[in-house]
Amino acid sequence: MQRNNVKEKVKQVTKNKQFVLASSSQTRILIAKQIFENIKVVKHNFNEEKERGGNPDHTKTALLLAKGKACSVAKQYPKDIVIGSDQILICNNKLINKVKSKQQAKKKLEFLSGKKHTLWSAIYVINGQKKFYEQIKKAVLEFKLLTNEEIENYVEKNPLAVFNSVGSYKIEDNHKHNFVKIITGDRETILGFPLKGFLRKLLDEEDGCF
Repeated sequence: MQRNNVKEKVKQVTKNKQFVLASSSQTRILIAKQIFENIKVVKHNFNEEKERGGNPDHTKTALLLAKGKACSVAKQYPKDIVIGSDQILICNNKLINKVKSKQQAKKKLEFLSGKKHTLWSAIYVINGQKKFYEQIKKAVLEFKLLTNEEIENYVEKNPLAVFNSVGSYKIEDNHKHNFVKIITGDRETILGFPLKGFLRKLLDEEDGCF
């Protein structure tokens, strides 16, 4: 099925359903609003900072966080489809978190410079108070070797990317900065919101077609 036909099919299947996105991520909110006609955006009340560093198995951390976000608001919306999503970044077997200061951002970019890193992105969906769908996807990227001057300039001029993304960069802006090379993984995984599998399941349950 061609891409435009798939998008129209998704719109038809989802237009009579109410979706809830448990997120404050501007990237996820923008993507969700482009796909779902009926979408509520609700700030989750899950303590992700506590859980983010508490699981030694990094391959499962993103999924546990996505589940925690969805479950934290699901009881408030028992008849709706609740979506939780999260992403973690691993470099040299170290979990990398969002920064809270320019100094932290500079240190993080210095650490990532010239290295490969792995992004784990997950989605967890609840429908009628029951698990409907879950998935975790992996992408591997390589950061180019940056000079201190490049890092300083980038941090000063790009606060939204620096503070709002786990890697302090946005793949959408890579054409301007050319910071990262994609080794493996698709765009939705790098953006941190893997929706295709979930949408495919919705369509399959509707009429067995995708």
